[in-house]
Amino acid sequence: MKRIAIVGVAFMLLATGFYFYASRNNDLRGWWKISDDGKTYLVIEDADGGSEQTRFTLNGQPWPHRVGERGEIEPGCHDLDKIGFCVRQGTEYHFDYWGP
Repeated sequence: MKRIAIVGVAFMLLATGFYFYASRNNDLRGWWKISDDGKTYLVIEDADGGSEQTRFTLNGQPWPHRVGERGEIEPGCHDLDKIGFCVRQGTEYHFDYWGP
């Protein structure tokens, strides 16, 4: 009987963890949250092996913000150093995956 109870508890913990993981606001390139002022922002979380001083281009223009710094952008689809991603209006998008 103890074994069944332990398996039941383990299942509930696993199911709860999966629920919270699945309900995160994320996609292939990052995650987002509702912005506190209704504006749309981008935060580059990782320099893809570079330093915090690494500079990026957004839609072919220099991105003036450093790694971890929030910058306002237009909602919609963008190109960050030739990697595409889309941002919903009124969100803060955290770009954190440079992989394939």
